[in-house]
Amino acid sequence: MSRMSVTRHLNELELMGLIRRENREKETGEKTSNMYHLSFKTDVTNCDMGSNKLMQPHVTNCGSNLVSNNLVSIKDNIPQFDEFWEAYPKKMAKGQARKAWAKAIKADTPQKIIDAAVAYAISQQGKDKQFIPYPASWLNAERWRDEPEPQKDEMLNVAAMFLKGEING
Repeated sequence: MSRMSVTRHLNELELMGLIRRENREKETGEKTSNMYHLSFKTDVTNCDMGSNKLMQPHVTNCGSNLVSNNLVSIKDNIPQFDEFWEAYPKKMAKGQARKAWAKAIKADTPQKIIDAAVAYAISQQGKDKQFIPYPASWLNAERWRDEPEPQKDEMLNVAAMFLKGEING
């Protein structure tokens, strides 16, 4: 396995939250090797409490094939991704959206992102879907933090007030 492949796999494991990277330095300040810590966030399963074996978490379906150079998209165990997917108004490139979701939920709470996706979907009702960004693009740009778009009725009221001369332009 090449150095680049190992780096890519470590980055994928870090993105999934299965490892934590610790950058280390010598006393002189010179960089040295990284230390990696396992960080299982899943419940401990498949443990034999009656034996002398150490309790080890059983990790299934990490979403990556770490044996070959072909990474498989993250498929399961991403908190609330399906809820986001149902809320978002455009259903395109689900695999890329999953990866963007895994990154986004490190920056903000899943529920906040989902609530913003619901509000965004409402604001996009009746609009041409070709102008709605793919879910991964929306997530990568942190669009859930955008100011809400004015509603169509609100814009019509402002336009009517302008035409009546109630607002000066």
